[in-house]
Amino acid sequence: MTFCNLNESPELHLQILKEVTAALSESSDLEATLTAILRLLKKHAGMKRGALSLIDPATGAFSTEISEGLGTKNHPGEKIIALVLKSGRPVAIPSVGDEPLYVGQHLPKNALKKEKVAFLCVPVRYKGKVVGALSVDLLSKAGPF
Repeated sequence: MTFCNLNESPELHLQILKEVTAALSESSDLEATLTAILRLLKKHAGMKRGALSLIDPATGAFSTEISEGLGTKNHPGEKIIALVLKSGRPVAIPSVGDEPLYVGQHLPKNALKKEKVAFLCVPVRYKGKVVGALSVDLLSKAGPF
């Protein structure tokens, strides 16, 4: 897992997601705010799929609570999200078809290779504690991001 070669810098894309998670931590209506943010990311930032996964404080398990473009509650990068939740650090993967922790979880491997799916995931913090993760898939026939 590395930063990817974007038309704009990968740091810019991760910064956008960090700012989104900051807005989420200040919202009183999390679901409405996130739904609106995911739709904006889809419209303006090239996101094809996105989701908010939250940690259940009672069990420590996480689940996808809100998504755009996924069609199910199953998340495409569960193992990667778990790493982000544990480490508290963002991850950028330029082509998930080449990433062993992602391949086969969301799309068939041949579709991943053909579509050049890239994956970004950032932790969501509340009062300094990681409570979830915001993740997005970006697709491009020309290449990652």
